[in-house]
Amino acid sequence: MYWGDYCDKECMNCRFRCKTDGSCPWCNSGYWGELQCDKACNANCNGDCDQTDGSCTFSCKDRYWGQMCENECNFGPNCQRTSCHRVNGSCMACKWGFWGENCDNKCNNGPNCRYESCNQEDGGCWDCHKGYWGEQCKNKCNDKRPNCEDCENEDGQCTKCKPGYWGGTCGKNCSVGCVGDCEIRDGKCLSCKTGLWGISCETKCSIGCFDGTCNSSTGACEICKDGFWGDTCTKCSKSCSDPTCHKLTGKCNECMEGYWGHNCSQKCLDNCKRCWMFNGTCKSCVHGFWGADCNTSCSKNCNTCLNDSICTSCLDGYYGVYKCNQTCPPECLEGKCTIDGDCYRGCNVGYFGNKCDRSCNENCQTMDNTTACSHEDGKCLHGCKSGFTDEFCSYKDGKHSLQTINK
Repeated sequence: MYWGDYCDKECMNCRFRCKTDGSCPWCNSGYWGELQCDKACNANCNGDCDQTDGSCTFSCKDRYWGQMCENECNFGPNCQRTSCHRVNGSCMACKWGFWGENCDNKCNNGPNCRYESCNQEDGGCWDCHKGYWGEQCKNKCNDKRPNCEDCENEDGQCTKCKPGYWGGTCGKNCSVGCVGDCEIRDGKCLSCKTGLWGISCETKCSIGCFDGTCNSSTGACEICKDGFWGDTCTKCSKSCSDPTCHKLTGKCNECMEGYWGHNCSQKCLDNCKRCWMFNGTCKSCVHGFWGADCNTSCSKNCNTCLNDSICTSCLDGYYGVYKCNQTCPPECLEGKCTIDGDCYRGCNVGYFGNKCDRSCNENCQTMDNTTACSHEDGKCLHGCKSGFTDEFCSYKDGKHSLQTINK
């Protein structure tokens, strides 16, 4: 590679071709120079040097320092390594027991220093014996902090407290729910007493946990009692028809009247007595209403009905298949009868029969305003008046009386 007006001059130490003025864009390894790479890198460089100023690109060889590794390290007898600091020539590491730039100072450790050696920069102790801190480990960790057992060398921050305490000065009590120690940083219990959980073991396990215990971190129960469900054993819905539910999902077996849904938390429509658990549509209506949504009133005097034409039961005092349009027989007890007109509560005093339309025999003995005969068959309940016999008091002196039961 050449340069010049007649290309008769050879490029020296250029990595590639040189410019027309002979300057090199890049130098060969081991050379530098702003124009023609005409200077050799210092032999003490580990590798190449900067093309513009000759400073060593990487490190110096052992025992040399400086920008161009031109200075020889001045090792003292207590310097441990064969290399020195690139910028100031100081010793990189001292032998055990010495400190300073040239390792010419002897460590003067107090009795509370853990090691004989010391910090190379200031001669301070590398580490303190347990319970001490500060320069030359002169300070006690438990000075004015009686619960501090060990601390940081530099600032005295407590690193270990007596059992039952936490915090930077060990001045805080662990929660009463902790078993033993707690974390020194945040007071978190390492273990909780039975039946408690949480960071400070301040929360009670669910009453639904089978054995009263739960996970100390999450509160999750291992097994739930009957009537409880989920990780934390939540009580089954009060709208379940029985006290138990699915222990994983909380689904009720059946719902109470008026409720529907997975956990029976949704109310049936107004006037709906029972509805289907899975979709809430009505199964039966409250008295007086009918229809798919139980929103249509039964006809007059109906208690329950299939539609507006067919009553299935009547209001008190009325009867009549389909319509409930007749009043109960007048001698029915309390005025109540079935849809067929039968007096189901019994008869007023002195009457008997399904519809209480027959009178007791006047020869039946009465007692304290109570009925004289059975409301079912007319038999005298308290015996006969003097001279009359048989169950209906219809015979006198062995002959049938003219007085007969009203039929």
